[in-house]
Amino acid sequence: MLLGPQAIDQLFNLNDDSLSQALIRLIRDEMIRKELGQRMRARVTEHFDIRKVARVYADAYQLIAARRAGEIHRLAQAVVLGTL
Repeated sequence: MLLGPQAIDQLFNLNDDSLSQALIRLIRDEMIRKELGQRMRARVTEHFDIRKVARVYADAYQLIAARRAGEIHRLAQAVVLGTL
């Protein structure tokens, strides 16, 4: 979620041991660590602003009150994809 949907594929493949390889690469390469950290911070700043998060919660509560809780996944997906 912090990396965004496109970055996950670039960082590692969930089907093999590439996660461990990616972590080792991050441990060894300071420049990659810093770049990834900057990207993650920018994504958090852009997509997880307190006003946006509060709006998602308010919308979720409205769906629950309207007995439409099954639609909450749509809100969560918007947060993950950064389409809010």
